[in-house]
Amino acid sequence: MVEDKDALMKRLGERRLEVTFARALQALPEAAARAGASLSADGLKLSYSAREGQPASSQILTGLYAAGLEISEVETRRARLEDVMMEILRGRGAGA
Repeated sequence: MVEDKDALMKRLGERRLEVTFARALQALPEAAARAGASLSADGLKLSYSAREGQPASSQILTGLYAAGLEISEVETRRARLEDVMMEILRGRGAGA
């Protein structure tokens, strides 16, 4: 089966969200944790990878602001085609 680049990126690509907080957190807000976000050991950074069918990065960020958390930096980036191809070669894309 041959899949075009746009379809492949939509199916297997992800958007990565990294948030740095002004102060260390003890735990993530419940909604962020339920969505699959993780908090660094020092409590200063949240990491989240949004894939198709999961909450968007913007929803996670909106929830953080709504919780009144002081955010010092936000970074987002999309997977590159090369990243997606590496996932396929590792076997993740075969049945996804």
